[in-house]
Amino acid sequence: MTTLADPQEMLDKAVLGLFVAPKNVIRPSSFLASLYCSLTQIWDEEIPTACVNSDMELRINPHWFASLSEPMRETLLAHELWHVGFMHIDEARMGDRCPDKWNEACDHAINLMLEEHGFTFDKFPADHPMAGQEMGLKDPRFSGMSAEEIYEILVKEGGKPNLPFGRDFLIQQRGSVRHLDDRHDPGPACLPHRSRCARSDPGPDEQP
Repeated sequence: MTTLADPQEMLDKAVLGLFVAPKNVIRPSSFLASLYCSLTQIWDEEIPTACVNSDMELRINPHWFASLSEPMRETLLAHELWHVGFMHIDEARMGDRCPDKWNEACDHAINLMLEEHGFTFDKFPADHPMAGQEMGLKDPRFSGMSAEEIYEILVKEGGKPNLPFGRDFLIQQRGSVRHLDDRHDPGPACLPHRSRCARSDPGPDEQP
């Protein structure tokens, strides 16, 4: 494993770069800053990468974080913050959708938005099954779609959820955990969604 002298220094540098970079025309940097300040950041070597949860925790594996390039660290932070900002970890938005497919759909929506606004993605290392490919789910055919729209396509296509980094958010539901947690492998193929939400597809002016 990578020896870390001060992982917090790397994180602080990534946070500063994220908040002041010109690419944050996505939203004012003060919005991302408020999201970040609302979270409790925890270094967690038990998870392979990083995740956020509905307890408002941002958990990061320090060794994995150190293996990323500086621009990718900013991309990672932006990705996790937008899960919170777009309420992907909110039970009301997810409804009764399959958690793993929902996570996959949300990842596509966020990463496509970040790529459009100049964020960069590292490539998977040589020892990864997806070696040479860019990190992050961002199929261009989903460009401009909401997470809900992407989810419906993924479910219709069937198959096991595709989460190269595992789950990266966790949702509390009526006192129990809906198992979106990076400590576990994605579950089996999901059944088609039967939404209990009044509006499952945001309009053009709503969030991805």
